Amino acid sequence: MSVRTLFVVPLLVAAAGAQTYIVDAANGVGTHFRDLPEAVAAVPSGAVLRVRPGTYSSLAVANKSLTILGDSSATVTVGTPGAGVAIGPLAAHQHFELRDVQSFSVRVGNAQGAVHLESLRLGDLDRDSLTVGASANVHLKRITAIDAVNGWCDVAISGSCVSIDGCAFRGRTETAPGYFHGRAACSIAGSRASISATSMRGGDGRFARTFAPTDPGGDGLRVVDSTVDLGGACILSGGKGAGQFGGLGFAILTGPGGSGLALVDSTTRYFGTVLQGGEGAQSVIAPPIRLAGNAQAILQPARPMARLLGTPAIGSTVHFSLTAAPNELAILVLGLRPACVQWPSLVGFRDILAMPDVALGPFQTDASGAYSHPLTIPTDWVLDRLVWAQYFTFPGLVLPTLASNSVTLVVKS
Repeated sequence: MSVRTLFVVPLLVAAAGAQTYIVDAANGVGTHFRDLPEAVAAVPSGAVLRVRPGTYSSLAVANKSLTILGDSSATVTVGTPGAGVAIGPLAAHQHFELRDVQSFSVRVGNAQGAVHLESLRLGDLDRDSLTVGASANVHLKRITAIDAVNGWCDVAISGSCVSIDGCAFRGRTETAPGYFHGRAACSIAGSRASISATSMRGGDGRFARTFAPTDPGGDGLRVVDSTVDLGGACILSGGKGAGQFGGLGFAILTGPGGSGLALVDSTTRYFGTVLQGGEGAQSVIAPPIRLAGNAQAILQPARPMARLLGTPAIGSTVHFSLTAAPNELAILVLGLRPACVQWPSLVGFRDILAMPDVALGPFQTDASGAYSHPLTIPTDWVLDRLVWAQYFTFPGLVLPTLASNSVTLVVKS
């Protein structure tokens, strides 16, 4: 094992012990279970379910640590419209991971342990595609709509601590009788959230029935009584407004467009975020940001951004890529569990971090602000276990230490 991969030893030891079970609707070679609900009920806490291509029943996971790894979100479907995946309650020492599946909806509730959802495709006609409530440690990565062109994937978060990275959310149109306003792509209430490299577009209003109320477009991101950090590469766009039909059948365009960001009694710290208002009546563009109550939006220094480059496999080399300020010192930390941690103000404005088990460095970015740390995955790497990685940078004595977004590495069996 090379010097570059020596750091994986404590991670491998800590990760060993959990058993992997195969779930296969086609009952192929090596199958342990043919459907997810029976597998979830039967396996011990801490197990890994490796799901082969197929269509599976909706499932609920409560009071149990579990990892579910699908073959691909294009080949594994879980649940039916109105019934997808339900997670919680979970105790603080328990964890749940779901990756690489397609479902209509995911509900997370009363989860005090870590919940990690990654590479999911979601979309439900009549309700929010993803809801998170009363949960202390939730991490959303690369979640998109089932139909990337015409579909929707809207999110509602309340009373929780959440990180969002690399996602694409799209608000739907409310279908209550006579009222067709666009919904926010993401609504956050009474929560703390960190968002990076994510697009959010509010749903469009649609023409209502004769003399019905106007139908505004939805906001890209609506934040109420919360603290939200917006990192680089975020795009927040309001939906288009519509209006009512007049008594003679002609359209009266009176619905305003949605804002890219709407804040109510909340604080948002942001950098590198594109804010766009939606088009409303008479082609009037809505304000890109809307403040109400005791709300404030604070421009912050550029934060570092991390990405995993390469395809994880035994013997392959992947790179933990960093984009930060030129010639900046950095360390790379790795761990087996994510954690929402409130750091002192001197550590910077991102407060949702991976819980480190190993630290590497210091390193220095080049003149363009880039650094890439290689890892050749050894033959004794434990399969089907997620490893989290995150960079910390040190701009100097005056500026605070900054934390990047986290990335995950998993080598599937």
